[in-house]
Amino acid sequence: MAADLRAQPTPGRVKPVRTLNWQRQLLLSGVVYRYAGAPQPVLNGLELVGKRGQIISIVGPSGAGKSTFLHIAGLLDRTDAGTVLVGGESASDLSDNQRAKLRNKTFGFVY
Repeated sequence: MAADLRAQPTPGRVKPVRTLNWQRQLLLSGVVYRYAGAPQPVLNGLELVGKRGQIISIVGPSGAGKSTFLHIAGLLDRTDAGTVLVGGESASDLSDNQRAKLRNKTFGFVY
């Protein structure tokens, strides 16, 4: 599954995400990330549901936000808006130490 980082969200409500086993997934919903001083957000309304063991390919042109997306999904950076859930738990509620422990036991990246 490839995520198109250039896609813009439709104004209005975020469509509900199909319910899966929350203990085995990564959910990003309505994620917005803006670099300091940048007029436009790098990520604007990003949506992703990843199941445990699933391989996801992120493809896009240079500057589309691929690395920024990986930093958000891997809990290295925090969002400006939106939700990041790992196993049903909100990452925004976790301390930096808790995020590091979760990242150590949960995520694998190949750049």
